[in-house]
Amino acid sequence: ALQRIATDEAEHAVLAWRFVAWAIGRGGADVRAAASRGLRRALEAYPDLPSRGIAEYGCLDREAHLAAIAHARRVVVLPAASVLDLA
Repeated sequence: ALQRIATDEAEHAVLAWRFVAWAIGRGGADVRAAASRGLRRALEAYPDLPSRGIAEYGCLDREAHLAAIAHARRVVVLPAASVLDLA
C-alpha cells in the first residue's frame, strides 16, 4: 500500500513541475519570478515538529524528518527548479 501511495505522490510531483513549466511558458518572466519567490519561501519553511515521542506512532522524529526534507531538496526540488531556471 505504501509503495502505491509513494508512486501516486511522485506522479503528483511530476504533474506539479510540468504545470510550473507550462505556466512559465505562458506567463514569461513575471510568472518565473513569482515561481522563484514561492520556491525560496517554501525552501525556507521548516515544519514545527516535536523532537521526540512520535516514532512510536510510525512518524519520523524531528531529526529524521529534517534529513528527509534536506535529501528531497537536494535530489528532487533543486534539480527540478534548476531546469526551470528558478534556483
